[in-house]
Amino acid sequence: MDFFKSVFSDDPSPSGSDPDSPKQPEPQDPPGDAPAPGTGSGGGAWSFGGLIKNLATRSESVIQHYRRDIEEFGSGLRKETTVIREAASRAVKDLPASLEVGASVAQESLESVGQAIDDIGATVWKSTAEIISHIACDSV
Repeated sequence: MDFFKSVFSDDPSPSGSDPDSPKQPEPQDPPGDAPAPGTGSGGGAWSFGGLIKNLATRSESVIQHYRRDIEEFGSGLRKETTVIREAASRAVKDLPASLEVGASVAQESLESVGQAIDDIGATVWKSTAEIISHIACDSV
């Protein structure tokens, strides 16, 4: 939002405002409270008091819009934080079960590797025994 554009525009509400938000009534100036535009020593379009009042009104409007946007952002951030917290909680609760499953799979794999090594060892012993028996038969 362009601050200066919103302050000096004729429309007090910014163009990006929420159409569903309730419209706040414009403060009515009591007659004779501020000098009319064009009067005063400056000779400009606004008197100094009118300019200050206009700046204050517009600034207040801009600040209210920023405050509402920040409140909406905070609300969304709280919702997202809650969702992330719940997801992390579920992940932590599921972690021991997944670790247990992983340990079980690792143990089964280790047992199958051990069985394969035992089978290879038995085959080596059997083959070695056959070779020795053939050598012994051939030498006799």
